[in-house]
Amino acid sequence: MLTQKIEQKINKEKRLEEKMSEEKTLAKKGQIGLVNLGNTCFLNSALQLLRQSKSLRTYFQSSDWEKGVNQSKYAPMVEPISALIKSIWREDLQKGTRISPGKFYTILTNIASKVGYDDLAVKYRQCDAGEALLFLVDCLHEGLSHTVEMAVTGVPVTPEEKRLHTSYSQWTKHYKKQWSVVAKVFHGQKMSAITCKKCQYHSENFESWNSLSIPILNGTVPGSPAPTLMQCLGEYFKDETIDDYHCESCGNKQAANHTIRLSILPKNLILIINRFTNMGQKVRAKIDFNLDLLDLDNWFIGNKDKTNTVYKTVSVIDHRGIMQGGHYYASSRDDTNENQWLRFDDDSVGEMPTEHVNNGDTYVILLEQQNDESPQKGK
Repeated sequence: MLTQKIEQKINKEKRLEEKMSEEKTLAKKGQIGLVNLGNTCFLNSALQLLRQSKSLRTYFQSSDWEKGVNQSKYAPMVEPISALIKSIWREDLQKGTRISPGKFYTILTNIASKVGYDDLAVKYRQCDAGEALLFLVDCLHEGLSHTVEMAVTGVPVTPEEKRLHTSYSQWTKHYKKQWSVVAKVFHGQKMSAITCKKCQYHSENFESWNSLSIPILNGTVPGSPAPTLMQCLGEYFKDETIDDYHCESCGNKQAANHTIRLSILPKNLILIINRFTNMGQKVRAKIDFNLDLLDLDNWFIGNKDKTNTVYKTVSVIDHRGIMQGGHYYASSRDDTNENQWLRFDDDSVGEMPTEHVNNGDTYVILLEQQNDESPQKGK
């Protein structure tokens, strides 16, 4: 009896040692690099940023996406993106594992060729990571879109209610025949309003978007101090004067005021900093911002009772080099410790100090809304 107990204890300790040894050889969750196939750092960084969307990850880790793929020309892109995201987040991969996105890249270039995206259609040509990211988002949306029942109910009374009613009506009209998980996660809406300075005639139009391209305040003025991201956002939303606006009420060309505001916010917000000028130069100013808090309340005119305007940064893409060439890599929060940041430089993955995350090369920013409530409707 004593011998049996000793053997059981030895076996238990042996299994524990084997488990500990196995854990030491496994890669940490999500810390998987991607092979550079030849000038594909732009694509690897875009994929590493995209997979940081928790909503998108959850969707692809289930089997729901398989039932949602349609017959559009973009549909072949869905499966390889899903496979890559699921592979990156596997928990049984060994340390040093690298994933080759070869199949994905071949399908991507084929689709780009069919839709006339010439830069992406040529294999091994360096492309813009921000543009590639948005193309991936568009491919997923187009490949997963479907019809959905949407309706705006209630009778608006106040000016604010009438604006919300118009906003939701435009949202419904735009998406009821083309809704997807991508629209739910990445798409937002903005209001573009014009007011005639002579007769005060006011008109509002609502447009959907999947990213915001933010100008660098005084970025083309040599010697200007580096602005903050909030100042750059203020520049983006700054009212403008239109000198030759044809007023529907006055019937003549008049000066008018143009205002842009956000009316619906996405769960994941993509910001692209306009670092490249029309003169072919790159602005390397460090655009300072709080990685843990970005509040868009100043520029949001939607349903504030059901929308949290606060975001935190979950991933960024850096561009090292000049406009005509360079290297891209992504930096993201560690899934097991969000206070720790990781750098994904093609197949190399390693920790990086938080103070190095934002720098003069930060180009694309992925932010996550700090709650799940949203006025977006649809299934």
